[in-house]
Amino acid sequence: MKLLKEFVPYTVTSKPCAFLFGNFDGVHLGHQFIFQKVINLAKEHNLQSVILTFQNHPAEILRPHSVPKRLIAAQKKIAMIESFGFDVVIDLAFTNSLANLTADDFFLKLQAMLPFHYFVAGIDVAFGKDRKGNKDYLLAKAKEIDFKLLFLEKFTVDGITVSSSAIRTLIQEAKFYEAERLLGRPYKLICKVISTEPKLIVDADGFALPLSGKYQAILRKEEADESLSYKAEVQILANDLLEITITDKVSLGACKYIEVQFESSSCIKKIAHRV
Repeated sequence: MKLLKEFVPYTVTSKPCAFLFGNFDGVHLGHQFIFQKVINLAKEHNLQSVILTFQNHPAEILRPHSVPKRLIAAQKKIAMIESFGFDVVIDLAFTNSLANLTADDFFLKLQAMLPFHYFVAGIDVAFGKDRKGNKDYLLAKAKEIDFKLLFLEKFTVDGITVSSSAIRTLIQEAKFYEAERLLGRPYKLICKVISTEPKLIVDADGFALPLSGKYQAILRKEEADESLSYKAEVQILANDLLEITITDKVSLGACKYIEVQFESSSCIKKIAHRV
């Protein structure tokens, strides 16, 4: 697997590729379905598989006043994507200079790196300044330089459309079980430890959270070559802060970051009602 952090002016595959482009901010079941679709396409047609995504949400640059809450840490996101077996992963920082590229400029940079055979994207694809790199743009390009397009519709679970915004809403409403069904995994936050005495306070720093209340959770921290787990109660505070009480009656010890996993509603004890 080849990991790139920037555009380069040369071809990065040894043969034509099946290419997937998107933000994939939740790496939820809908995203995972698309990943597997591209991997299968590449195998079926003897192509290399390539994905391009972003290290940060484009809204941080385009709409800094309304950045969506995170559903996965950046390092976990790229690890999950890599686990699908792509031949090339392009993980770009979304910057002002990238935001100002026209659709043509963006596409030319892709074209310099990748000999497309398949270009796979969501039906609402949009890239380049003013979002002009849309479905119609790609249809014209495919006709011009002869590559195949595959636009994928929204993925559903039991009739529910899987989307990052829907998952954020479920988490805000403390519907962790329902959120996990759409994510395809337990919802986990990587939090920075602010203080351990007299109380354990951590910063969820932009992750999606319930509005308020106290919830059962599992804490994990990495220590040497092992991962330690603790049962805990988590109180939602203001400004993305969490107050944590470890119910195992053990000391957390020194650490800079911990992982917090809210118990799903199938076994959660909601200790205080939202207000």
